[in-house]
Amino acid sequence: MPISDDHFWLPVSHIHIPERMRQNFTSDDFTKLQSLEDSIRKYGQFSPILITRELELVAGHRRLLCHQRLKKPIIKCTYYDPTSHAELLAIELEENLKRLSMNWRSIMLGIGRYYEDMKKVDVTWDLRKTALQLGVPGGTVQKSIAVYQF
Repeated sequence: MPISDDHFWLPVSHIHIPERMRQNFTSDDFTKLQSLEDSIRKYGQFSPILITRELELVAGHRRLLCHQRLKKPIIKCTYYDPTSHAELLAIELEENLKRLSMNWRSIMLGIGRYYEDMKKVDVTWDLRKTALQLGVPGGTVQKSIAVYQF
């Protein structure tokens, strides 16, 4: 199996970033990077990055960039032992092409459910707190609740 079962922490500065397929970030990419950065700041890193045993990044470029921007000294990693350079490229493509975006309805239902669940935990919970906690506009929260309750 090319992916190790073990997770470990390494200094961010030790990881080498090879030339990536995606050479330039768009403004939308930077908006999403900011969103991921906010998530890492709030909840921590969910998934480890993949690196070779030579400490070369295989997958997790955005997570690594966020750690650098947040000045986090260490990052959770997992080893990936490729059989060829082509396999490294395939992994990078796989991670970027197969990433699923949530559709509009799923997002609305998720926000609405979150709002309803938080109201059960905190009787003072309101639309404003939901918007602030999730980093979405208040109008989106209102629409989400309507979709969720429909």
